[in-house]
Amino acid sequence: YEVRLSEAQIDMAKGSVISNKPVEVRMLEGKLDAQRLEIFNRGELLTFDGGVTMTLTPRTSATPAEQTQ
Repeated sequence: YEVRLSEAQIDMAKGSVISNKPVEVRMLEGKLDAQRLEIFNRGELLTFDGGVTMTLTPRTSATPAEQTQ
């Protein structure tokens, strides 16, 4: 995963992160965009708020030649 955000409040003792600015999460098979992010208990729970959209791009196992047939 790759997470992009412009600012965040991090509490190392609690293992929490809060960002009230737009967040983009990139994954191997897509991406997620949100206006807010909270991470609790060292990553056990993540919440995204505000216009959350997720775009999934499934991987294919077929070769390019097989896809055109």
